[in-house]
Amino acid sequence: MNWKDYRASIMTEQARDRICNSSVCYMGCQTKEVHNMNDF
Repeated sequence: MNWKDYRASIMTEQARDRICNSSVCYMGCQTKEVHNMNDF
């Protein structure tokens, strides 16, 4: 999965909240943003 493309596809708060709630992105939940996996 290309995380930059994936992040670009996340356009709504609901989508970002769902990502956070599913623990796909832990650090990014602070800003409700999906970060590139390389950031970890």
